[in-house]
Amino acid sequence: MAGFDVYGNVSHQLLSRLYMDFLRIEGEMNFVGMLPEKDQQQLMNYWYRDAESHLQTYVDLYIKQVDAPNNIRYLLSSLFGEDKRRIPAEDNLTIARGVIGAYPNSFLRVNEAEIDAFITQFQQLDSEESYRVLKDKYAVRRSDPQFWAFSDKVHQLYHLAQPTEAGLLDYNRLENR
Repeated sequence: MAGFDVYGNVSHQLLSRLYMDFLRIEGEMNFVGMLPEKDQQQLMNYWYRDAESHLQTYVDLYIKQVDAPNNIRYLLSSLFGEDKRRIPAEDNLTIARGVIGAYPNSFLRVNEAEIDAFITQFQQLDSEESYRVLKDKYAVRRSDPQFWAFSDKVHQLYHLAQPTEAGLLDYNRLENR
């Protein structure tokens, strides 16, 4: 379901997302069922810390129905209340060469000589304003006159690097701020 884009009216979108949330929970429960029993509750408590009481009740009842041995660790989230459960100290940034995923949130152009300055500025982000300043310096926004030339170059490099997997990027989630 990663990258699934929901279409339709707001009610249909919400119901689709909730259905997928329950599918994800069912997958988590299948996974937890493979863990040693002594580790199951600890992991569930970690995943669902500060969860709404009705969700916690549902998960607790579900976990009591599973029983299978294994020893794998896995981490997952929920559609609502994400801002209440977010732990900023556990956030991270991965800088990778090439294209990962099909729904970019933003494009940033950083010259090699500016990488250290970019990383320092990125690590100091603490507000919408500091993010805007970073984007003013490095972003290639949709409103940029060079956006489509940049997009063409990204697609060209994507197809060269990953000829079998490459496709068109979906810009529906691309920020313009």
